Amino acid sequence: MYLKLSEMKPAVADALRRAGHTRPDIEVVVTETIDSCGGSKGARVSLTAIRLADGFSKTQTGSWGGPNAYETRAADHVRDMALPAGYAVYRGYEGGNLSGYGRLLMSPADVQTMALPGDTGLTDDDKLALFAMRGLKPAYRGEWVRRATGGRVTYGSDDPTYAALASAGLVKVSKNGAMRITTEGKNAVADFNPRALGVYA
Repeated sequence: MYLKLSEMKPAVADALRRAGHTRPDIEVVVTETIDSCGGSKGARVSLTAIRLADGFSKTQTGSWGGPNAYETRAADHVRDMALPAGYAVYRGYEGGNLSGYGRLLMSPADVQTMALPGDTGLTDDDKLALFAMRGLKPAYRGEWVRRATGGRVTYGSDDPTYAALASAGLVKVSKNGAMRITTEGKNAVADFNPRALGVYA
């Protein structure tokens, strides 16, 4: 599921921004344990523990490129650490192409009162059209949508399917016709896998 920072408790949203998150929404991963997942070439992992009651936070960073023989930090070796109720962990990255992006890890106890996305009433073509926007780079979307829907949907704001998704608030269309998926759109297909329809990327 995805949450808009503007709809979160201000202290928690501020903590996410301090941790380096630059996007208007964030993916929430429900988990009982924390994993650092290391770094990558030109990047390092950043773990920020956030107290949900007041937004107090503390950050630890890993080694550039992940753990190696010459440098190792505690954040590089976080494996299956219990995530207590009342706290969340922002797992982000510094450097590389993931800078400014991350996920918020929360325990089941802290997300059980949140509104999880339910039945959206979307058609299969609607889901495929949204999935392309959530999971594929722009250059690949047009051909993928055409193949996935058997030619019924054409990627673009003029297509009736995308026009309906825009009217429903799942897609936002700019004045020049460019489209982007909204937080509500991401939530609508958060658990959707096109393979369930026999469609493979």
